[in-house]
Amino acid sequence: MAKLAKQIADKEMKTGETNSEELLEALGTVAKMLEAQAGNNHEVSALAKQVQELVAAKVTK
Repeated sequence: MAKLAKQIADKEMKTGETNSEELLEALGTVAKMLEAQAGNNHEVSALAKQVQELVAAKVTK
């Protein structure tokens, strides 16, 4: 999933096309993966939660 998110972001940067909903979905999924794998690293967990909250706010707009 992380590879897919990178590919989508790279495509947007190169072509100028915006697939924002698709990119946000991929970013949210990567953040969930990071949170699940963060273990005792509270900084990573907090950052992953922040990203998920930002993605949720953007998707609901």
